[in-house]
Amino acid sequence: MDPQEILAMVDERFERRLTQESSAIRAEIAALRHDTKQEFATLRQEMATKQELTALRHEVRDEFAAVRQEMATKQDIAETQQEIAEIRRDFAGLRREFADLRREFDGVKDQLRDLRVELLRWSFAFWTGQFAVTIGIVLVVLRLR
Repeated sequence: MDPQEILAMVDERFERRLTQESSAIRAEIAALRHDTKQEFATLRQEMATKQELTALRHEVRDEFAAVRQEMATKQDIAETQQEIAEIRRDFAGLRREFADLRREFDGVKDQLRDLRVELLRWSFAFWTGQFAVTIGIVLVVLRLR
């Protein structure tokens, strides 16, 4: 199998796997959104009938304020951006390694081509010698008769 074909096959499998994984994550996110909407709808129905609605609203408002304050620090966002940058660097490293492998496969391909030519030369020399020896034996046998 040609090294280029192998690399193309590996690249195709990698892309297919990446697409599958991202599709699975998207499906999980969609399911989570759907479940969250359903839970909020159920919660709203339950809260509409209870007297604790005002206290709960204040508690939720305070919690959202705390979440907003945490988000204002952007520490999580910065960490996520840093992880994405690391992943990009790793992916760039993989691309360089693939390029190196391609060059190595090209070198192996050249060596195999040279070896094949050399084998054909030796094979031709061998069979030419065999043919000459066989002709010589046949001539000797014909002279002895």
